[in-house]
Amino acid sequence: MQSSQEWIGDYLESLPGYSGNFVLKDSWDSEIRDPMDQNYISIDLLETIPIQEGEVGGPLVIERYIMAFDIYAKNRRWGQNLSSLIDSKLKSGDRLFVNDYSSNPPTNSVFNCRIATSTMTHMKKVNPDPWEKHFYSVVFSVEDIHNAPGLF
Repeated sequence: MQSSQEWIGDYLESLPGYSGNFVLKDSWDSEIRDPMDQNYISIDLLETIPIQEGEVGGPLVIERYIMAFDIYAKNRRWGQNLSSLIDSKLKSGDRLFVNDYSSNPPTNSVFNCRIATSTMTHMKKVNPDPWEKHFYSVVFSVEDIHNAPGLF
């Protein structure tokens, strides 16, 4: 998940007018204050789909994950812009390279994941807390296809 967060953070930072206008969070926490003084983006792992054979009798396997970028924006304009940019980046056909953070220094490209789908949503609540007034979520699935001899 850290690779996904860095990937989208680097992309947003490269865009004019977005650098410094958001904070990446590992998850939702109590540090976010009312009134919203910043735009916050967190990533959530929603579901891990069981490993499947990629080819009959071969070592190729497919791992799938359902994840979401959650955007807690300070106003509607920021929420719509950030969620649209993230959704567009996910649909761009770029690959997500998962880093191995257990090595020192971290190594790149341990897995070469394909982003399979992406859907943007805006969630409204009745009587929302201040941080929920402009909440958007971009849900996406990631496929990791790799060799795993002897798994099946």
